[in-house]
Amino acid sequence: MHKIKCVTPSWLDMEDYAKKTTAEIKKSGFHPDVIIGLSRGGLVPARMFCDFLHIKNCYTIKVDHWGITAAKDGQAKLSQELNMDLTGKKVLIVDDITDTGQSLELAKNHVQDKNPDELKTATLIHLSNSKYTPNFFGIEREWAWIIFPWNYKEDLVNLIQKIPNYDTIDVLDVQKQLKDNFEIDVSLHDIHDVIVHIEYLNERKK
Repeated sequence: MHKIKCVTPSWLDMEDYAKKTTAEIKKSGFHPDVIIGLSRGGLVPARMFCDFLHIKNCYTIKVDHWGITAAKDGQAKLSQELNMDLTGKKVLIVDDITDTGQSLELAKNHVQDKNPDELKTATLIHLSNSKYTPNFFGIEREWAWIIFPWNYKEDLVNLIQKIPNYDTIDVLDVQKQLKDNFEIDVSLHDIHDVIVHIEYLNERKK
C-alpha cells in the first residue's frame, strides 16, 4: 500500500484561514462585486468569503482534477461553465487549496473571457509545490493530502478501502493502518461509521 501523508484540519481551522485570507483582501484594497466558487472544494470557502466580505453575488463553476482521494484524474478540465457577462465587475475566484494550481489557472482563463473589470484569486491553503500562486491565501504549507471537514467521510471511505481486507479485519487494525500509512488518528466510532457507509454505497451500486 502506498503511504500518503494526510492532515485533518478542523472547522475552526477553516474559519481561521478564511478570516486570514479575507483580511489580506481587505488590506489590499480590493473590493469584489462577485465571488465565484470552484465546485466542489471551493463552495464552502466561497460562502464563508461572502459572509466575511459582505457579498451577495455568489456563483459557481466546476473544474475537475482530483478523483479518488490523493489520485489525480489527469489534466484539469472545465465541466460547468459560467454563463454570464461580468463586464465592469470586480471578481474573486475562490477554491479551497492550490495544489498543482491547474484548476485555478483554468478557471481564471475562463472567467477572464467574461470581461471582468478586475479579477483576483484566493484559497484557504496554498501548497508550496504549486506552480500557480493565488493573489490571496490563508496559510502556506508543504504538500500533504488535506482532508477538509466537508469531505472527511468521503476521504475516509477512499482511504479505508485502500486497506487490504478492511471489511474483515478488526477495527483496531484498521485504525492502526490509517495511522501507519496515512498519519491520521481516526476514532473507532468514525471507522465503524465509515465501514457501515461503505456498505450503503455498495448497495446503491447494485
